[in-house]
Amino acid sequence: EVVDARLLFDGTFQNKFMELFFYDDDVNPFRLYDEEGNEVPYTLHRVEHWAWQRVCGPVSDVGDGHTISFRARLRPGGVTQFKVVPSDRPTRQLGTMVTSPTSAENEKIRLDISADGTLKLTDKQNNKCYERLLSFLDDAEIGDGWFHCPTVDNRVVSSIGAPCAISVESDGPAQCVFLVEKEMRVPRRVER
Repeated sequence: EVVDARLLFDGTFQNKFMELFFYDDDVNPFRLYDEEGNEVPYTLHRVEHWAWQRVCGPVSDVGDGHTISFRARLRPGGVTQFKVVPSDRPTRQLGTMVTSPTSAENEKIRLDISADGTLKLTDKQNNKCYERLLSFLDDAEIGDGWFHCPTVDNRVVSSIGAPCAISVESDGPAQCVFLVEKEMRVPRRVER
């Protein structure tokens, strides 16, 4: 299970560092541990300064919000706890799942994004491949909420072959996120 979490640190947090050659914002360094005391690698997605004041209302010590994701083994129907421990030095984990600007993989799956923005997902454990995912069709609709009814001269437009831009939005040891933006030219309306 990949967990997305937003951690709020008040203004009394011990240390802050500008990581990675002082190009980043100040980061509250911390380590994350599971219930057995094992360190859990996490991906730091975003740092938001003065988040405490926006979420919790005015307080004397304004703090920061850190958005992270991490892999976790969660108890079904129960509570699973994790411990956030301050660190006296920078703690950014720089692991990656990205294997190229348009692909990523972990021990179970491989994702490849083609130039037209469609996805190929390979299940490495069962050796199954799913292709042309994330493709769209646009066609005319003159029905209502209960019945689909295309027009007589229905024109079906496919997103396959449409221009697209692919970017890596975030990457780390637990999760990576791609943004695929497609541009499709579709009819504006149905003429009667």
